[in-house]
Parts: sequence; C-alpha cells; structure tokens
Amino acid sequence: MNELNKLPKGTLKIILLTIFIPLLLNTSQNINKYLALRLNWRLPFNLFINLFRSGLDVNLIVNTLMRLQTLSSLENSGVSEHELLGYTLFGCPMFLLSFYLEGVTSFSGSLSLMYTYYLSKISDYFNIFGVIVKANYLPIINLGLEFLTSKGMTKSYYGYINGVLYFYLKSKGVRMPYWIYNSYCNLCKGFKNPFKPNKSIRLKDARKMRKEKKLN
Repeated sequence: MNELNKLPKGTLKIILLTIFIPLLLNTSQNINKYLALRLNWRLPFNLFINLFRSGLDVNLIVNTLMRLQTLSSLENSGVSEHELLGYTLFGCPMFLLSFYLEGVTSFSGSLSLMYTYYLSKISDYFNIFGVIVKANYLPIINLGLEFLTSKGMTKSYYGYINGVLYFYLKSKGVRMPYWIYNSYCNLCKGFKNPFKPNKSIRLKDARKMRKEKKLN
C-alpha cells in the first residue's frame, strides 16, 4: 500500500478507470440497448466501448495483472505522470493512427498492448499465471490469448501486429514515422486509399443480427 500512496492521485484514478469502465460497459446490456436503439448512437457508443474494451475483452486477466503490477511498481520505473496519462488515455501514437486507418476493431487490439510499454520499463521479467515471462514476449502472449479465446476469428490482428512491431522497433532504438507501417500494410492489402478508415465489422454484424431478429 505504501507504493500506492506514493502515486499521484491523477495517475491512480486514470489506471483504476481503465479497469472499472470496461466492466461497467461490458456488463450493462441495458445501457447498450438504450443508446443504440432509442438514441440512435450506434457508432459513437461502439467507439466508446472499444476504446476501453481491452480491459475485459479476451485479455481480461493478463491485462488486469499488468495494471496491478504497474500500480505497485511505477514509483521506481521512471515513467512520468504525464507520459502515463498520455499512454493510458490514447495509447501509442501508432495505435491512434491504426484506429484512424483501420477503424474500431484495430484500435481495440492495439490498446491492449500499451501496458507492455510500462512493464518493459519496470522489469525484464514478469510472473504471469505462475510462469516467469520475459517482457519482450508479452505482446506475443497477448496475441496468442486473443487467437485462442476468439477461436481464430478475431478482427484485431492488424492492431496486434502493429503493436508488436512498434514495441520491437522501440526496444531496438529504431525511430521511423508511424504512418509508414500503416500505409505499407494497407497498400499490401490492396486498399485504394490507405488513409481511408474502414467501417467496423462488428457494427455491420450487429445490425445484421438486429434485422434477422425483426424478421423472425
């Protein structure tokens, strides 16, 4: 508890919000229905949920453990409060750009990797589920959990690949404009305009399901 008392109040509140906001949003189906059907806020509400869904999505336990370890070790990690707030609220600049290019699903995958940045500054090794893991392998573990828990049908691989690439290059001291990676990946996928955002696949699926229910 001494470590928690040393943390700035603003930092503590932000990290706690990244734990409890997903819990509220993902367990409150009534809020979802009200905003989506009555107020017709489908896209804004979907965006809002996905900004925080990494906390209680497929990486619930791992990401929560990362947050708790971050809370107890930040005092000696050398991460400034402003840097922590920036990464917690917005993720890495590359992740924001991947959200602009690829839409909600990509940003969801990218956001769950941002705590790897903190953990790499705190220690080289971490205890995850009783297994000692090197910090460099945490993005790969997240990607594996995403694949297994989604039965290989996840829509956020692009974001994870971006996150792993970003973390690897950062650890090697390589600096390059982030838009190069995104543009290259999009061009390889045959997009006519690499800077045109895609619509959320999940939104399309949700609307399709609602139409089917009405017909039945």
